[in-house]
Amino acid sequence: MAQPARLEDREQIREVLFRYSRGIDRRDVDLLRSCYHADSIDQRPSFSGTGHAFAEYAISEVSDAVFTQHIISNILIEFNNKQAFCECYVLAIHRFETEERMVDFTHYGRYCDIFEFRDDSWKIAFRLHIPDANQVTPVTELGGKKRKDVADDAAVAIRGEPHPSDASYRRFSVSALRRDIPTRTGMFRERVAAWLDAIPN
Repeated sequence: MAQPARLEDREQIREVLFRYSRGIDRRDVDLLRSCYHADSIDQRPSFSGTGHAFAEYAISEVSDAVFTQHIISNILIEFNNKQAFCECYVLAIHRFETEERMVDFTHYGRYCDIFEFRDDSWKIAFRLHIPDANQVTPVTELGGKKRKDVADDAAVAIRGEPHPSDASYRRFSVSALRRDIPTRTGMFRERVAAWLDAIPN
C-alpha cells in the first residue's frame, strides 16, 4: 500500500499532467512552461529542446486551430527518492479550418516522463513522446456552420477560448456566466438532421 506522502506526490504529478493539457488547449504559454523545470528536455518526432522552448513551439503550432483537446489517461507512476517515472497515454484532437472544410487531426500516443522534486514542487525533467498513430478526418459541422460563425448558438453557448478569455480562468466567479435559457427538446435529433442535410449528395 502506498505511503501517505507518496499519495500526495502522485496527486501533484497528476495535476502537472492536467495543467499541461490546459496550457496547450487554452494556449497559455506561462501555464505550459510551469509544468517543466527550466533545464528540462522534451524529445519528440518534431521537436527536441527544453520544455520551456517546447511551450513556445507548441502554442505557435496550435495558434490557428479551431480548438484542441489533449486528454491524458492511463497514468502510471513509479518513485525513486526525489525522482518519479511516469507513463501516460495522450489522445490529442486538433481541429483546423481549410478552404474546403473542417478537418480533425487526431494523435494517439504516450508520454514517458521523468519528474523531479525540486524547490518543493514536482515538474517534468525529461519527456519522451512516443507516437502510436495519427488520423486525419474530414468534419461536417452541424448545419454547415463554422467555428467562427456560431450563429444562434452564440446567444446560449459558452464557447472555449484561448487564455485568458476562457471561462475556466474565472475560477470561483464562473457562476457569473449563468444565463436564462429556454429549454430545448429534440435538440440532438435536430442537429443530426442538420448534419445529414449538410453532407454533399
